[in-house]
Amino acid sequence: MTRQAKHAKAKRAARGLKPRGRKPWACEKCHKSERWTDNEGKRHCRECRPPARRGRTKQPQSNILLFPEFNRPAFNKARFQEARISQGLSQTDLARKIGVSVETVSNWESGQRSPSPEAFTNLCQALGFPESFFQQESQKGGDLQTAVFFRSFSGRTKKENLRLGIWRAWAGRILSILSRHIELPPITLPQVNWSNVDPAEDSSEKIEALATECRRMWKLGDGPISHLTRLVEAMGVAVIRLNLEGLERVDAFSCWQDGRPLIFLIGKDSACRERMNVGHEILHLIAHRQIPQDELESGGLLERIEQEAKTFASALLLPATTYPRELYSFQMEQFRKLKGRWGVSIAGQGSRCKELEIFDETQFVQFRKNLSWNKYIKKEPLDDSMPVEQPSLIQQAMDMLTTAKVLSPRDLADDLCLPPSALQALTGMPQSAFLPTDSPAEVTLNIKRPPSQGSGGKHSERL
Repeated sequence: MTRQAKHAKAKRAARGLKPRGRKPWACEKCHKSERWTDNEGKRHCRECRPPARRGRTKQPQSNILLFPEFNRPAFNKARFQEARISQGLSQTDLARKIGVSVETVSNWESGQRSPSPEAFTNLCQALGFPESFFQQESQKGGDLQTAVFFRSFSGRTKKENLRLGIWRAWAGRILSILSRHIELPPITLPQVNWSNVDPAEDSSEKIEALATECRRMWKLGDGPISHLTRLVEAMGVAVIRLNLEGLERVDAFSCWQDGRPLIFLIGKDSACRERMNVGHEILHLIAHRQIPQDELESGGLLERIEQEAKTFASALLLPATTYPRELYSFQMEQFRKLKGRWGVSIAGQGSRCKELEIFDETQFVQFRKNLSWNKYIKKEPLDDSMPVEQPSLIQQAMDMLTTAKVLSPRDLADDLCLPPSALQALTGMPQSAFLPTDSPAEVTLNIKRPPSQGSGGKHSERL
């Protein structure tokens, strides 16, 4: 009995009270107030309790079934980060979709931890990628030979540029695989170098001359270009149209990769706008390929080459020798008719008129006011009726290899481990082409004929 219990007992005896009985939760041996219940329901204190049995009893060796060792594929942290960025998700967005903390996602990307089987399944479903993608070794995304010509390198578009860089690498892998089996069109582009041009120099005449040279090299006249995208593909430029969400501030970008020029168009609803984007990127591929990436990201140089590319696109689509002859009126109806013929927006025609000095500054301001008054700033007439030009180089190559039974879309999906949605965006083929076929093998049955009887038989029949 403790000293406090003895003092309380003596105090109750001095007051003439009966001593209290043993508390029901006291130890059954020493009757202390501390208790601990064992597996049999008996109460003990810390000193009187029996030693606990730790661990399970060992089973006989004969009852243990030994499985062969299995090495689980390692989780590739670089591929995980690649998949997350390609979908435009931050670590916080992905953590919210999966139902884990941001710290957990960060540990996965840094390689400090690997996701559990349940978390790995949720991760694949949230990103839309097959499990094999995260267990595959990182692949080289093509050899960049020039800078990547984005329209902006500011902090607002840094996330979009990083995301599009991953899609550029995937496109490079596809073109590398196709070039092993098929001969792509030869590159037919003028060779010029405008990297050391004086910024103060007027480059309008030089741009007009280069646009004319392109038309002559491509054996075009000075009339409208019916399908600009197919034309540049025939000249050896690979055009890829990406229909991705969350890229409203990006129109297009281009680069030289593995010895071939590439133009990436971000899907827009305006056919005229995409034609201008194609012409815009052509100048970067022709005249600005010698500019290093670090110099390109400087503000002054980027602004100059962007203006040159904009002027070149207008000069290529609206030649100075033929377009002004058809502009006999400055009314909006006349510009609408010319839009359907030349494939250039009304706003683009107004800018071209200013470049050719058909409009002076006052007339150009009035032209912009007429656009605003007619509510043509965001949407113009014929935008809904003019079809958007679709590239066909990669899709034709895939169809040819599939027909020749050299490379099927499913083989490409197994090689790259990309989801069907990504392959559809890069190749233009339907998603069903990249899914495994479940068609069973055909079963052939024949009717079993009885043996023919002799000629002397009376009841012989021929089946």
